[in-house]
Amino acid sequence: MSAYNAQTGERLWKSYTIVEAPKKVGNNAHGTAIFAPSGVAIWNSPTIDAARGLMYVGTGDNYSSPAQATSDAVVAFDLNSGAIRWVRQTTAHDAWNVACFAFIEDQANCPAEGGPDVDFAAPPVHVNVQGREILIAAQKSGDVYGIDPDTTEIVWHRKVGRGGIQGGINFGLAAEGSTVFVPVSDFDDDVLPVADARPGLFALNAFTGEFVWSHRAADRCGDRKDCDPGISAPVTAIPGVVFAGHTDAWIRAYASDTGAELWSYDSYQEVTTVSGERARGGTISGGGGPIIDDGKLYVVSGYGIYFHMPGNLLMVFEAAN
Repeated sequence: MSAYNAQTGERLWKSYTIVEAPKKVGNNAHGTAIFAPSGVAIWNSPTIDAARGLMYVGTGDNYSSPAQATSDAVVAFDLNSGAIRWVRQTTAHDAWNVACFAFIEDQANCPAEGGPDVDFAAPPVHVNVQGREILIAAQKSGDVYGIDPDTTEIVWHRKVGRGGIQGGINFGLAAEGSTVFVPVSDFDDDVLPVADARPGLFALNAFTGEFVWSHRAADRCGDRKDCDPGISAPVTAIPGVVFAGHTDAWIRAYASDTGAELWSYDSYQEVTTVSGERARGGTISGGGGPIIDDGKLYVVSGYGIYFHMPGNLLMVFEAAN
């Protein structure tokens, strides 16, 4: 993690989620050197808590053994110095890399732990309602945590989705008032039981973790290849409405108080673009969620990697008068 002067670009400080320098810890089955520790990547944008002088991030797993105490954790950095002020780890002993995929025949580089690869890929959400505060962190395991930002203790824990290497909760959640909106992917990875999957959107009370409502995503994939109904991309909340781009290419708007579906659009259908080409969207995923600005909704569709539907569209919708 680094901090830069916004005016000059000068680096003010640089810090690491792993303090220990990597060293050789052995060789794999082919005689290639293995170095550790490694990994504990930060996949998300930092959440700033100016009043406490802190910056919160979620971390991922280690890439080689042994796993560190800072992996699969919420980490608070000092805004001024970059020093780690506290760590709240929820899953220990998680070391994983792509050599651990079940379809990889040669798993010589897979760490002994073999996963489960349940990063905090989504940024933590700092909820402040009339001076009452809590930090919400959601994990690829499908678990959501409410953390007291003063004591760093876990106030509540709620299992929302089955979880998996693509979530569970993948890229981002949202909050409006005292309600937090949690998107669940529960992607069919041919490893974890499909029957346990709970793809959809779930609303929780930010301070208790109790369900406000849940909306299980219906499977509308039909014969579409590499299609799943869940939500991997971040969701966006405005007063009264939550917008979600689904992995089946549908964009949906939900009532924030009940979870009722208010509007939807299938971005997989072919359209003529403003540049004159015919194109279609696909899976909606990745780090960018729906953007709302000046009465318009901006959505990017297409995510043709990791067994999802390709596409290449930037779509702009305008609210009807």
